Amino acid sequence: LIIVGSIVVLVGLFMPMNSGPPELEVKSFFSWGEVWDGLLVLALALGGLVIGIFDKCRWGVVLAPVILLLTYLACAEFYRIQEVASSMSMMEVSLGIGPWILGIGSVVMLISACIAFAAPDGKQRKEP
Repeated sequence: LIIVGSIVVLVGLFMPMNSGPPELEVKSFFSWGEVWDGLLVLALALGGLVIGIFDKCRWGVVLAPVILLLTYLACAEFYRIQEVASSMSMMEVSLGIGPWILGIGSVVMLISACIAFAAPDGKQRKEP
């Protein structure tokens, strides 16, 4: 399950962060803020894949909240920019699908980690 969440985060990383009129430049999470934001989320998603492959899913409790925090901070920055743009009567800009996909992926990673914590040996059971 953590592998699925990591793949969803990787997909959401490259989805559009904003949407609006055709002349508006559409940005993904990589081109939204600082470069390190996108690289950090990419590293965390790849780390989620690695811990999923090696069945150390408890570490998802560390990775998923950081991805959620970075997504929240990017959305907060977007809403500040949207407020300034609307006060200056500029074009209408709305939040794209990228942050939603990032949030869903990180919640799936967090659920997977919680399932691993509930298991007595810390691994997700694969029923035969």
